[in-house]
Amino acid sequence: MANKSLNSEWYRSWFNSKYYHVLYKSRDDSEAKQFISKLDKKYNFSKKSKILDLCCGKGRHSFNLHELGYENIWGIDLSPNNIKSAKSNDIPGIQFDIHDMREVYNLNFFDLTLNLFTSFGYFDDQENLEVLKSANTNLKQNGTLILDYFNPHRTEASLKSNENITIDGIEFNISRYKEKDLLIKEIIINDKNEHENYFEEVKIIELDKFKLFFKESGFELIDTFGEYNLSPYHEKSSNRMIMVVKKTKEI
Repeated sequence: MANKSLNSEWYRSWFNSKYYHVLYKSRDDSEAKQFISKLDKKYNFSKKSKILDLCCGKGRHSFNLHELGYENIWGIDLSPNNIKSAKSNDIPGIQFDIHDMREVYNLNFFDLTLNLFTSFGYFDDQENLEVLKSANTNLKQNGTLILDYFNPHRTEASLKSNENITIDGIEFNISRYKEKDLLIKEIIINDKNEHENYFEEVKIIELDKFKLFFKESGFELIDTFGEYNLSPYHEKSSNRMIMVVKKTKEI
């Protein structure tokens, strides 16, 4: 196993790599679209709401929101390649920018922020808290943050340690393991004459710790769901931990 202290900024190279999107090309876009639709129906946000898609990737959730009639969407991501791809669609009402989620983007501006598909937990506790504090500052008073995270209990229990996948002639050798409070995925790639090595490193954060984070960052937890169909969260059986929080105070 590699020494993870040498890979503290793994996200800069991996999320900007062409191989990231090859590996996850089979990601269920229809499920993502249905998830956004269910959130829309449950919370009935105004279509004129100012929405921030935090860690937007290539913009799939932003595009889903636009299809539902939302008119004011901003997507931010650290990866230049992701933002370049998102901007290539050039859809009125959606703006994309390269931005670090640890930093404030637009002061007291948004009604709703979405942070989906485990786009959180990449840093140490202090920096993860800074992400939430910046999310608070981006939101108007009583604004909503929806944070979609993996359920650590279910994920640890079902962790698949080794996997070999071939996609479009590219071989991905994947190792998964726990190291202290981290879940780590090491990805070794063989693509003809190219050989690359990447990591994913995500903090194991249980619901009680999230509640402490939310309290420290000026949020109140309103709802917790365990699946993309918005069924209730169950610690042992749910695949996801989808938390809906409200901004209750300035930070």
